[in-house]
Amino acid sequence: MPADFARTAAEITDEWLSDVLGATVTSFDVTFLEGGVLSEASRLHAITYDGDPGDAPPSVVVKVAHSVDDQK
Repeated sequence: MPADFARTAAEITDEWLSDVLGATVTSFDVTFLEGGVLSEASRLHAITYDGDPGDAPPSVVVKVAHSVDDQK
């Protein structure tokens, strides 16, 4: 598992995703899904790998905390 969790979709990089998926990611596309009150969901798709990805998926959905500055 990666040392640090991505806190926003913008923090998800090829390197971070490679660490999570266990295969070297060379690129991916992001589609933001309709968000909730406390979190944002994104679909990472068209994931390409360097070499044989084994069982690594072609897409995943990630959920991160909502980027609201002040929730009270």
